[in-house]
This record gives sequence, C-alpha cells and structure tokens, in this order.
Amino acid sequence: MTWKLLSGYLPANVDRREGTLQRKRKEYFAFVEQYYDSRNEETHQDTYRQIHIDIPRMSPEALILQPKVTEASIVARS
Repeated sequence: MTWKLLSGYLPANVDRREGTLQRKRKEYFAFVEQYYDSRNEETHQDTYRQIHIDIPRMSPEALILQPKVTEASIVARS
C-alpha cells in the first residue's frame, strides 16, 4: 500500500482509492488487449527485441554478477 501511495498510483483520499484502483485495472487490461497481439507485428519488433535484451540485464542476479560490481564489492570488503 505504501509504494502505491508514495508513487501516486493511489490517491491519499481513502474514499477515492477503490474507484481509482478499478479505473487503473481497466486501463491495464485495455493496454494488454491492445498491445499483446501486436507483439508479432513487424513495426514493433525493434521494441520487443530491446525488451528481451533489457530484461535479463535488469535482473538483480545479473547486477550482482557484473564484473565491476563484483570488483567493487571485493574492494569494499577489504
């Protein structure tokens, strides 16, 4: 709940939260419907290719195993 409030995803006003949450869920599912089938269209291939490259790079495990991060950790422990 905290991150939803701090990020502006939900309003601070308790009375407006449920309506806002329902609206945002509808928007999410509308985006899924709109873009899910477009993943095979030629016009979006560059975007999806970049997403497939970026997802593994942003993994916390990948960040830990990067040489500079590992080297910095070793130096910091010394």
